[in-house]
Order: sequence, then C-alpha cells, then structure tokens
Amino acid sequence: MSPRVVVHGHFYQPPRHDPWTEAMPVEPSAAPSHDWNERIDAECYRPNGAARLMDHEGRVVDIVNNYELISFNVGPTLDTWLARHAPATLQRMVAGDRVGGGAIAQPYHHVILPLADPRDVRTEIRWGQAAFRHRFGREPEGIWLPETAVNDDVLAICVEEGVQYTILSPYQAVTRPEPGVVHRWDHPDGKGSMAIVFYDGPLSHDVAFGAALRSGDTLVQRAGSGADDGVVVVATDGETFGHHHKFTERAIAYAFTVAAPAHGVASGALAAWLREHPPTTPAAVHESAWSCAHGVGRWKGDCGCSTGGLPDANQRWRAPLRQALDLLRDHAARIFETRGAAVLLDPWAARDDYVRVVLDPAQRQDFCDRHLVPGANPVVALTLLESQREAMAMYTSCGWFFWDLAGIETLQVMRHAAHCMDRLAQLGTEPPVAEFLRVLDTASSNDAGQGTGGQVWKRHVAALAGSPAQVAAAAMVTLASGRSLPDVAPAWDVVEAPEWHDDGIRRTAEGPLAVTDRRTGAVHRWRVAAVAVDGALVDGRLRRSSAGAWVPPAGWAALGALDDLDGEPLDLRPLAGEQFAAVRRRWDALVAATASPDALVALAPALAVLVGQEGWGLPVPLPLERAQEAVHAALATGVGTAPLDRLADRLNLAWPPSRPGGPPAP
Repeated sequence: MSPRVVVHGHFYQPPRHDPWTEAMPVEPSAAPSHDWNERIDAECYRPNGAARLMDHEGRVVDIVNNYELISFNVGPTLDTWLARHAPATLQRMVAGDRVGGGAIAQPYHHVILPLADPRDVRTEIRWGQAAFRHRFGREPEGIWLPETAVNDDVLAICVEEGVQYTILSPYQAVTRPEPGVVHRWDHPDGKGSMAIVFYDGPLSHDVAFGAALRSGDTLVQRAGSGADDGVVVVATDGETFGHHHKFTERAIAYAFTVAAPAHGVASGALAAWLREHPPTTPAAVHESAWSCAHGVGRWKGDCGCSTGGLPDANQRWRAPLRQALDLLRDHAARIFETRGAAVLLDPWAARDDYVRVVLDPAQRQDFCDRHLVPGANPVVALTLLESQREAMAMYTSCGWFFWDLAGIETLQVMRHAAHCMDRLAQLGTEPPVAEFLRVLDTASSNDAGQGTGGQVWKRHVAALAGSPAQVAAAAMVTLASGRSLPDVAPAWDVVEAPEWHDDGIRRTAEGPLAVTDRRTGAVHRWRVAAVAVDGALVDGRLRRSSAGAWVPPAGWAALGALDDLDGEPLDLRPLAGEQFAAVRRRWDALVAATASPDALVALAPALAVLVGQEGWGLPVPLPLERAQEAVHAALATGVGTAPLDRLADRLNLAWPPSRPGGPPAP
C-alpha cells in the first residue's frame, strides 16, 4: 500500500504598492515586466493554470490546470493584484479549486503571528478567511500560516476561529512526527482540536532547492516511498513551479496526470483525505517557523538568519524596527478605541468586518449602516479603520526577512507605518513621529552610506510620502494628457475639474479641482491654475478654493505669471504608479516644445523635475545629456546667452567651462 501524495504551493507576493495611492511602482529589476508581480505571473502563476504536457518528441499532448491537482493558498495581497492586473490567472486558480478542492486560506497580511498582538492575530485570520470566501465562494477548511510561524497561542485562536488544519515543518514538532501520519493538536481549554500535517522535510527541501522537480516520475516515486501509507505532503513556495525553476510546472502536470497513476500512487486534495481520515495521534509544537532555525528570531533580532547581503552584515536593526512599530501600533490602538467609540458601535467588531469593504468597496454603505453610530461622520470612521489596516500591514514579515534595514521590503513596511501616521494626523490627532524615530534611529544600515534608521526614514520614506496635494498635481498631469487619475493612483478619483482652453501655443486650465480618497470618502478641494504643452503639464499652482480666477496672459509669459499667484506649485513628480512610457511622453513633449530660447527657459522647471527622476527611485526617462543637447542645439542657432543663463539657473545644469559667458563649472 502506498500513501496519498499531496504537493502544496504557497503562492504569495509581498505588498509592493504605494500605500498613499495603491499604485504599483515600476521595478526596473523586473524588466522587461513592469514589476515583479507581473513577471512572476508570466513565469509561474499563469503557466500553472495551463501547463503543457509534452510527449517524448516534445509535442504538446494536453493542457493541464495544475490548480486542480495540488493543494495551494493564494496570499490576499497577491489575490488583490491578480484581480486587478491578471484576472484570467485568478480565474484558473478558482476553477482549479472547484475541480480539486485544494485551496486553503492565509491570514490577510503576511504577519508573523506568534509576535503579533493577540487581537491582531484574530483579525488577520478572520480577514484571511473572508478573503477566501470572497474569492473561492466557499468556507475555508485549512489555513497556511505565514512562514509557518506558530505557537500554542496561535493554534488556540485558529481552533476558536474554525480552522480545521494547517501544514507545518516536521522540525516544528516537539517530537519527531511519524511519516504519513496526520497529527492532532488539542485546545488547552477543551474548545476543540485541529489537524496538523507535517510535510516531508527532505523532499520539500529538494523540490525547493535541489533537483527533485527535474522529473515528475522521480518526484512521485520519492514521495510514494516516504511512508507505507497515510499521506505524504511536499510543501514549498508556489513560485518554485516555474519562476525559481523554469518550466517545472510541466513536471507537476506530468507527475499527477501520468506518473502517479502509472505508479499506483493516489493524489488529490488534502482536505478530502482528512475528512476520511480524521487524526488521532496527538502532537505538540514549539514556537517556530519554517525559515528560521532560532524559533521566530528572524523577525525580532539578530539571530543569524538572513537572505542576501555582505558576509559581515548583521541584523541588529530588526529589534529597533519592531519596537518602533509596536510603539506606533499601541498608539494607533488607543486612538482607535477612544475616537472610534464616538463613531462606531463596536470598534473592534467593525475592524474585523471592515475586510468586506477592502475586498469590495461597493459594500461600504452597507458596512456603515451596520457599524456606525447614527449620525456619525463616515469619513472619520473609515479613516480610523484605514489607520488600523496600515497598522497591521506594517508587520508584513518580509520587512525583517532580508539582510538590511534599507532593503526594499523593509522600506515597504516603514511606508505603511508612515501612512498609518498620516491617517492619524487626518483625524486631527498627533501621531508619535518623534518617539517612533527616536527608537528607529537606534538601528543602523549595513551600508554606511544609508546611515541610521532615522536617516533611512528621512531619505526613503518621508521624502516619498504622498499627500492630497501630490494627488491633485497627478490629476492635472493625467487630465492634461487625456488620461484618468486612477491610471496612476487607483485609490483616488477626480470629482471636479477645470476646463482646458487651447490658444494654439499651449493649453491652460483654471478653476475648481476636487479629488476624493476612495477608501475614506474624504474630498479635498482647491482652485487650480495650470499650463500644458503638447499634453504635458509644465507648471501650475494649487490655491485656496475661494481664490479668485486667474486670466493667463498671452505667450510664454503665462508661465512666469504663475509665479505671482498665491498657493503652492503643483508637484510635477510622477507618482509611483506612473508608467515609464507616460513619463517618457511627457519628456519628449517638453523637449519638442523648446524650439525657442524663451520656451526653453519657461519649461525649465518641468524639465528639471524629469531630469531628476532618479532621485525618486524611478528610471530617468532620458539621461541628463539629452537636456544638455537641447541647450547646445539652441546655442548652435546663435541666440544670446541671457536666456541660456536663466535656463542654467533653473535647471541647475553644469555648463562646459569653455563656453564664453557661462557660469563656472562646479
């Protein structure tokens, strides 16, 4: 007799979006794709929904949906991205579950649950279960715990929330588990039990890091020999199948449609097997995770576990980062309770249910009807709930997983923290910025150039923080080019905009502008004056909504006239969600419009913004030399030096020292 063989794929991507706008930034390292989610979808998620089954001559004989054959979970943050950017892939996942029943839930944010506040543990599980019901249309039976991080407190909450089973590493058991046997964990207060499925450690390691996926036959034979009967589970990151190991989605398809039947090995969903074989063997676990040899030390201290980096690097920054976040979490919880009591019937019950709105914004009115105190301001209530959403997102495990404080994953959790503090400030409260930075500043990057935690925050978080004014500028940029604001800021929309007028030289707009935050319903209003050339916004001012009208003068002097207006200049920096091609079009339009020296001078601020894009972490649309070429082309026409000197001042370019009359080289 041979055991049932189950392969589990943990499909997950960390949050990569800009918390202020929910746009996905361009990730140059993922080229030619826009970002890593898009690239991994092309290499893994999509191919697993249509894996090619090949014969010995390399001909395609069948197309297999691997999601019908395996056990899997889809992290809710990945699910959200797929729903927006790759719905066909997500449809294959859902279709696969309807046939095979292999999908299980995951706590909503990839949080290390043993280190989380118990109330957050419960909310994360409830949100994950709700996300599963929303996507797969049924109740989840099992749950994948982030990094399989577990202790008795987490398992107790799982049982109380109706979780029937989870999958853990065999090294997390107090005593070595019996091969093929599913174990039972009992709630200490007699509130029930759940199954613990310990995966095959050596085989799972070889699948993830070795050569076990080179042959579907080899995979099935090794798994089938892992126990005399019962169930053998192989568990690994789902990205293994196609992304980490190219084309291995084909090995999975072959293993379970050809090799397993040929070897008489049963396969299929884990849940179905557990319903027929309820566990009887008790098990105990210690606080642990599958990716740390020191319990859960990887997410709280310098335990020695890290990925990437220099040989002499340390992770002493991990503890101060968690301490700073804990300080913010506790402050945000106090604000949520005190302010929430005035607008929410039961603040914490409302938080648990708020995932309905996160998953489907159309549920917002029904949610407010159920949870808001009669007459309460829904914007206040929703802003409070959004502060809590960020207070949970900032604990995403990837922030501690890698080697340095200034790594992109760590910066991402800091940005969620910054947005949490912005939400608290929107409520008229004073966020604990100084206290937070005092703790964070005790951490240091392994890169001396990055400095302390406070310096990393200032350079990479505070400098990139969004604001309604920046969204307003993005609204005018998109309106000038004939696009819509959600193209670059999906969490925002325009509710009122001025009309554009074309005088043959440039387009101008003047009038009321209002944008709304789709998450909270807050509306921000201004009066705006703006000038565009060839669809590219080149200058503008945001003013008080009560400000008087601006009448643009004739010619290029219109741009200079904006300098005399009150208000703040429009922030012309592209948002994180701006596509490279759109930024390139802006640049090309500006360069094309610099036919005269006066125009060149007038457009200098907008040119300077795009020249400096590298400072905002986005690719430079064109190199600095292109701007210098435009200046030299104007010089070749024999124009005087005065306009070019003004351009030098505005662009802050370095001129060749041999140029007569030019400013000295720095």
